[in-house]
Amino acid sequence: MAAVGLASDTGFVLQTAGNAEYLPPRKEFLAAFAQGCDKLDPNESNPIISIDGETRSIKLKENKGVILAVVEKVA
Repeated sequence: MAAVGLASDTGFVLQTAGNAEYLPPRKEFLAAFAQGCDKLDPNESNPIISIDGETRSIKLKENKGVILAVVEKVA
């Protein structure tokens, strides 16, 4: 199984050996991603998370077997 790692202050990356067919479903990815967050509902169409008490939104992007979850602070 792929691992979720911190890519920067604003994003996390899930690497799946460069093979897009092994990308997990969106819900499964968000469930794995949620392990490092205070709260996250994988069923939300526009997920909102809380990290260290700050509310952030998540947008998922996929490119050649890598999912990038762009995390932005919500005003």
